[in-house]
Amino acid sequence: DADDVVRSLADSEIVAAMRERTPFPRSIVERLPKLKLLITTGMRNASFDMAALRERGVTVCGTGGPGGGNEDTAELAWGLILGAARRIAEDHAFMRHGGWQTRIGHRVAG
Repeated sequence: DADDVVRSLADSEIVAAMRERTPFPRSIVERLPKLKLLITTGMRNASFDMAALRERGVTVCGTGGPGGGNEDTAELAWGLILGAARRIAEDHAFMRHGGWQTRIGHRVAG
């Protein structure tokens, strides 16, 4: 239900959605003020209100490309996993404000 989606994603700046499983109509988009990037598997997602997302300045991108998209999806997933595990975005922001990297994040191997 829409309230559950909003509650779950209220603090999220980036969301990776699985096709049409989680629709993003205007009624949800308007209640996610922190949302900056919405990623979907595939290049077309009829369940996204593109006008509402554009109005709020949310970047929308998808996986896929010439000749298929399975590899693209897997690569994007691993990129997100490694970025989260190694805290790449957090450390990048910290270092941009004069800080130093003090940790390397979590290992993924194993």
